Amino acid sequence: AFSARSSVVRVGSPIPPPKPSVVAGVGQATVAWHSPVNNGSAIDWYRVTPFLAGTTQPDRVFKSNKTKQLITVLKHGKRYQFKVAAHNKVGWSAPSVVSATVVVK
Repeated sequence: AFSARSSVVRVGSPIPPPKPSVVAGVGQATVAWHSPVNNGSAIDWYRVTPFLAGTTQPDRVFKSNKTKQLITVLKHGKRYQFKVAAHNKVGWSAPSVVSATVVVK
C-alpha cells in the first residue's frame, strides 16, 4: 500500500542573504556572508553589488555557491559598501541589507 501524501513543497527564489561583512584591502575587498534559505532549490550563483560613496557600481556575478568573494579593481582611498543577492533555478533573491562602510587601501 502507498503511504499518505506528503505536504506540498513550493520551490521559490532564495530569501535575501544576511548582512555581509567586509574586510578592505589594497584595491580590493573581501565580502563574506552566510548562505540564506534557498526555498527548495540549491543556490548556484551570488551577485555582489558594490556602492562607491553611496552610488551603485557594476554587479559582480559569481557562478559559485561560495559565501566569500574577493572584489577587485576598487579605487584606493574610497568608501565602499556592498549588497549580496542569491540565485537558484527559480531566480534571484532580493539584495541583502547593505554592509558596513569600508575604506579601500
